[in-house]
Amino acid sequence: MNVTMPLENIYKMLSTLSVGNKKWLADHLYADIMQSQETRTKEQLALDMEMSLLEAKEFKDGHKTLKSVDALINEL
Repeated sequence: MNVTMPLENIYKMLSTLSVGNKKWLADHLYADIMQSQETRTKEQLALDMEMSLLEAKEFKDGHKTLKSVDALINEL
């Protein structure tokens, strides 16, 4: 069953919990956040690796040229 309610109402409801239950909920929410961030980091790493490999293949096949360090610094 899915219920939609404003965050303000959810907060009001949760504020009635005991301190122990609030701590339990906070710990679980924090664990969910950390897991979500780690997953995104791993996904981003995989995407970065894929892009790097594709770029290396393009360079190897002669479809791409590498910039000099001076050119990269000038872009910054």
